[in-house]
Amino acid sequence: MAGEQGTDSPGGNSQAAKRDLRGRLTFARQAHSSTYRQEIACQLAETAASVEALWVARRVASYVSWPSEPGTEVLNANLLRGGVSLLLPAVGSDVDLRWSVVAPGEDVASVGHKPSDDATALATADVVLVPALAVDSRGTRLGQGAGWYDRMLAFASAGALLVAVVHDDEFFDAATAPLPREPHDRLVGAVLTPSAYRVLT
Repeated sequence: MAGEQGTDSPGGNSQAAKRDLRGRLTFARQAHSSTYRQEIACQLAETAASVEALWVARRVASYVSWPSEPGTEVLNANLLRGGVSLLLPAVGSDVDLRWSVVAPGEDVASVGHKPSDDATALATADVVLVPALAVDSRGTRLGQGAGWYDRMLAFASAGALLVAVVHDDEFFDAATAPLPREPHDRLVGAVLTPSAYRVLT
C-alpha cells in the first residue's frame, strides 16, 4: 500500500489533482520492463486463485489489459478454464463500451469476432473487475480519465462486487493519502493487486 505522502498527497477533489496524479502514475507504469509485466500477470492470477468470489460467480466482467496495466491474460484464461463465463468490453462504432460474452472453453481472442451487447449486459455479472490507475482504502478509484467505466458501472447490478485491479504501489491509504473523488465516482468494494486481495469498508 502506498502510504504517507505529506504535502504531495494526491488528496483533493479538483480535476487538476486528478490530471497530476494520472501523469505521475502513467509515467511510472511506462518504466516497467516486459519481463516485469509478465511476472506481474502471473502473480495477479496466483493471488486471484484464492478469491472465492471470482470462482463461485456465474459471470465475471473482466477486460483485456493494456501493456502498462497489471496483466489480465492469465487470470482471464484461468477463469474460463474454471468454468466461469466472462464479459469483455469491446469498443463500438459509437466509441462507447459494449460487452461480448466469452463462454468457458472459448478463447479470449474470439471476442473481436463475436457480436456485442449494449451496456445493460453488465447487469448479468456477479463480479466486475475494473481497470484503474489507483485506488484507495475508501474505495475511491482513479481511472484513465475517459469516463467509460464511470458510465458503464451505472449498469452494474446493485449486488455486484466491484474489484479495482492495480499494481501494489497504486493502492493508497485513504487516512494519509486519499485519492480525489467527485460526486459521480462509483466506489469499489475490493482491490486486487499482484500480492493481495483486500475487501474495502
